[in-house]
Amino acid sequence: MKWLFPPRRFPAVIMFEDWLVGQTSAPRPRSTLAQLMLDRRFAEVDLGSQRNRDAVRLLLDDFERDAEGQWVRSDPLPSRAGAEPSRPPSHR
Repeated sequence: MKWLFPPRRFPAVIMFEDWLVGQTSAPRPRSTLAQLMLDRRFAEVDLGSQRNRDAVRLLLDDFERDAEGQWVRSDPLPSRAGAEPSRPPSHR
C-alpha cells in the first residue's frame, strides 16, 4: 500500500546538556570545560589562553559534528548544590 501523504519524519533531537554530561568523563581539559558549562561557571575559563580557546573550539566543533542532521535543544540543568552561578569579577 502506498501512502497518499507519507508520514512526516522528524529528525532526532539532541540535548546539549546531555551531550555535555557525556563529555565530563573525557580527558582534561575537555572534562573540565564541560563541567564548568554544566555548572554555569563557564565565565571562569581563561579565554586569554590559546590552549583554552583551542579546547573550547574543539569541544564545540565536536558537538556540531555529533549534532549534524538533528534538532538541538538546550534545557539548562538546575544548579547543583554548592555550585552557584559565577559572576565576572567587578572592576573597581
